[in-house]
Amino acid sequence: QGTRMKIRFPSDYLALNHVYGYPYEMEGNDVIIDFKDVFSEQNKSVLIKFDVRKKIDRKLEFENELSYEDVTLNLNTVKETNISSIEPAGNKTEFDKGYNDNVRQNIAIFEANEIMEQALKDADDGNYESARRKLLEGKGYMNEQMNQVAPSPEMKRQMETMDKYGDELNSAETKSDEEKKEMQKSGKYDNYNSRKKNQ
Repeated sequence: QGTRMKIRFPSDYLALNHVYGYPYEMEGNDVIIDFKDVFSEQNKSVLIKFDVRKKIDRKLEFENELSYEDVTLNLNTVKETNISSIEPAGNKTEFDKGYNDNVRQNIAIFEANEIMEQALKDADDGNYESARRKLLEGKGYMNEQMNQVAPSPEMKRQMETMDKYGDELNSAETKSDEEKKEMQKSGKYDNYNSRKKNQ
């Protein structure tokens, strides 16, 4: 329990843009992600997006420290560390080989989920036209990703969530206040579940 991942990244080359999926905080050059409790056989995924500050001309290392209280060891704190690295590709063929389908699938889901979150916020404010535009953008983005990588069940679920909410959103102006509340509640619930199943 109390599981946290600390990642130190090379800030001379990279700037943190966004952490998808979990609450986080910054401590100097460390990103600290709060996974809370992790149960036996459970997998958790987090996606971190960086902006490149300058041309990457060497191998970059990321120091990772996972810490947690082990409930099987009287809540003793356990720390596990490792170093991950990436290096620049020498050419486009090498670059293309470096793509990881699972990572690309996760990127698509988290990005589409955030776009739908923005659409939901617009609809909360009564900006239905803006919400429809954002949702259309999210569906277009997801369709594009599904043409580039084998769609995972989670990607399909996110697409179904957007389709379902989009159908409701099309007639938002004619709905009663109660129907609008139900539309928003259902959309948020489905989008939240899509995100949680991917974490």
